[in-house]
Amino acid sequence: MNRESFYLEIGSIDDDLIQEASEAYGHKVHRIGFIRLAAIAACLCLVCATVLFNMRRDIIFYNEAPAPLTAKVLVPSDETTVVLTLTYQELFDYYGLEPFPDVLSGLQRLEQTYFYVYRSPKDTIYDTNVLNYCSDDGRQTLTIMISKNGAEPAAQQNMKKSRIDGTSVVLAVSDTPSGAADCWAEIYGQDIYFRIVASGMDESSFTDIIREIVQLQQ
Repeated sequence: MNRESFYLEIGSIDDDLIQEASEAYGHKVHRIGFIRLAAIAACLCLVCATVLFNMRRDIIFYNEAPAPLTAKVLVPSDETTVVLTLTYQELFDYYGLEPFPDVLSGLQRLEQTYFYVYRSPKDTIYDTNVLNYCSDDGRQTLTIMISKNGAEPAAQQNMKKSRIDGTSVVLAVSDTPSGAADCWAEIYGQDIYFRIVASGMDESSFTDIIREIVQLQQ
């Protein structure tokens, strides 16, 4: 077939056939583009899920610390300091938290009638309050100190941090004069400082308690 015959044959093709072929090609290109976009979206979802999983994955590390290791409590001693008395519910309203349960990982909260917040003459608020838990046989004890402004951290800067349910935590174990080990933790959440000290329990049990406390704040 020469060039002239080829062009004549092309010219004789029905316009409807050309239109159908063009539309079929367009649908094919559109379908390929959609598949590519779907694949890219799936990859992005996988990357995001992996990042979120790694952020939530627990990293547990217990530092070894000398005992005793206590936080410094700052309470104004001026005679003009005003002492505010709070009930248990008012205490957690003040901190903007949900009240801790009466039973925490099998430990019973000891009854405390009042809690205190101190206000200096310059209207500076100092607060350091403690919750006490104990097992039925008295062999396990747990002390939780809560403060917005009134305690300085005890953890040292070179201590390695852990991560529990996405929250940064400092965990440590300290030897005591009796030869037993105390576990303790420091948590910073919602601009509130928590210091938790436990006696008579192993690191695994203490970690479970810290996880429960972290989840209460989420």
